[in-house]
Amino acid sequence: MKQKKTSKLSRKKIIIISLVAAIVIAGSYVAAAYYNKWLPFSDQDKAFTVDDQGRGVNPNKTKTEKKDTKNVEDNPDNKSARPNTDVTPQPGTDPQTKKRSVYVLMTSVEQSVDKHTITASGFVTNAVEQDGRCTYVFTLGNRVVKKTAGAIPGPSSTSCETMRVSRDELGAAGKWTVSIEYASGRSQGVADSMTVVVE
Repeated sequence: MKQKKTSKLSRKKIIIISLVAAIVIAGSYVAAAYYNKWLPFSDQDKAFTVDDQGRGVNPNKTKTEKKDTKNVEDNPDNKSARPNTDVTPQPGTDPQTKKRSVYVLMTSVEQSVDKHTITASGFVTNAVEQDGRCTYVFTLGNRVVKKTAGAIPGPSSTSCETMRVSRDELGAAGKWTVSIEYASGRSQGVADSMTVVVE
């Protein structure tokens, strides 16, 4: 009789000790995971996504972005106190051509996932014009391919129509540089080039 009671008590003690140990271990992991940003508290486990043009997008923030976000959250006054350095330059005039020198910006250049097409885009940041033309210049060593596209005026800028060039038209594989030469009846400008590795 005593032996049965003792064995029942021993089983209960073992079950209780096991439950307490499991709770302590789980609690310790949750605390450590929260502090160290492990799963499920990690924000680095998000998969890359693809935007509407087939480009890979990383939704995760860099350490610098996280630090800046935390800084603004901890000190909201820093957001309004930060000076605005993103000022669009006003057009000047080229003394030889008498045309305004506008600021042209390349926004992207990439090869498609299927490797058949190279896509490039850009815009004029400080002029709104109806008659502009954008010439995309693809360069690899002595090889130069130029393709011209129209321009679309917007409320405060002029967008170059997106250029799509077939891989066959470029011919050679390698690290191509791409720029935009913009011209209209009264303005002109050249974008700083971007590079794309064509396979």
